[in-house]
Amino acid sequence: MVSIRKILQASFILVFLFALIFNLGAIFQEGNPLPVLWAIIKLEFTDSNIVAFTENKLIQKDGPEAPLTNYLAEHGWTFKDRLGSLIVYTRGTDELYVKSRRLTTFYNVYELEYPLIDIKAN
Repeated sequence: MVSIRKILQASFILVFLFALIFNLGAIFQEGNPLPVLWAIIKLEFTDSNIVAFTENKLIQKDGPEAPLTNYLAEHGWTFKDRLGSLIVYTRGTDELYVKSRRLTTFYNVYELEYPLIDIKAN
């Protein structure tokens, strides 16, 4: 006879697999989900307001882009304008375009036009 414990285990596994299958698009929307997961862990368990998870992508908790503006100000960029989901920063005559999008209900992802490490100061 099959025990109730085995039935519960099988039910849990089936629910987990269905949830995984139906959410694959959301899980893999940024490619490899592990760097995003580590960035979210850093956001939740440290004092960081914004975390880079690739050389040109940053993640922050949902809210205004003040942490992004402060992060870029540390690299010499100043806020110029926001056009929908595009945020424009300037440094001298250079412009940096940042695309903003919501990853989940709780997190926003910012994609820089190019990595900050490749940018030379004027």
